Amino acid sequence: MARVAAIAELKARLSEYLKIVKSGTEVVVTERGNPIARIIPYQLREDSAMVAWWGSPVECWSAFARLSREGVLDETAVQAATERLDTLRQAWVEVLPTEQVRNHAARLLRIHPLRAADALQLAAAPAR
Repeated sequence: MARVAAIAELKARLSEYLKIVKSGTEVVVTERGNPIARIIPYQLREDSAMVAWWGSPVECWSAFARLSREGVLDETAVQAATERLDTLRQAWVEVLPTEQVRNHAARLLRIHPLRAADALQLAAAPAR
């Protein structure tokens, strides 16, 4: 069960709340009684199966190209990032575009202020 903490409470006892999160309990942060954020345990290392959306590489290539155009990444850095992405792609399980994913994305777009690619990413996330 999640713990709830107002912003002031969280600021005053941050170390204590981080210990709570580290133990596996989620903390819901509130502002004037309304939930505004969640602090969840970091468990990436414990999950041996990487799952990625079919369109994730395209989003990465787009980011590499934009950062290159902006002068943030040089050609060597773009090449290194592309090679790292290729290595990751070999290790992950890819969620393919399906009618179910498209329908879930459409629902997400109706109820949340998302862009299309973000809705597809979220719709493709495996339910836990």
